[in-house]
Amino acid sequence: MRNIKPTVYIGELEGIYKDTIQAHMVDYTKKAHREFIEEGYLESNLLFELNPEGTHDALFFSTYFIQALHWLNGNTPFFVDKKSSSTLIFITPVQLRTYCIQP
Repeated sequence: MRNIKPTVYIGELEGIYKDTIQAHMVDYTKKAHREFIEEGYLESNLLFELNPEGTHDALFFSTYFIQALHWLNGNTPFFVDKKSSSTLIFITPVQLRTYCIQP
């Protein structure tokens, strides 16, 4: 069993206007998720978020990014640094983790 925590977000509408490999992005991402499980990754260590209305832009994935950081840090409390609205600070029993989000 693998003890890492891959996170994946995909919007169901990603690639709908593409003629490239991106047109198959959703199917390939779902397949990759299944392959993680087949390779022995614990489902409890996989975060797979699917948004039926999601497209490939910050409007959709920025929300999931924050959720993924929260999940990766054991769902510990976090707050936004008042001096910089682009900095999240997670409080964990072992250490303080800070992530800067660049727009």
